[in-house]
Amino acid sequence: MDNFKSNEKANILTLLDEIIESKLTEQRAKDLTDFAQLYYSSASLADLKEWKIEDLYGSTLACRSFIQSRKREQAKVRVFNPDYGQH
Repeated sequence: MDNFKSNEKANILTLLDEIIESKLTEQRAKDLTDFAQLYYSSASLADLKEWKIEDLYGSTLACRSFIQSRKREQAKVRVFNPDYGQH
């Protein structure tokens, strides 16, 4: 990935971090921003640009919550089309 695309992706993730920090307590925000960096590390810039930043926030929060409830040795799979107002 060239520097411009790398910077653009970093800018999107910085915006996501800012939204997370504005909506959550300090500790929850830290946990979610750390998760977001890992979660989106292999995401393409094209994929990230398709989402509104608020939708990235909602998706990140929902995924983190979903995987937190996984029991040891239990597979968790969920497929759905989220609705902004509902999810």
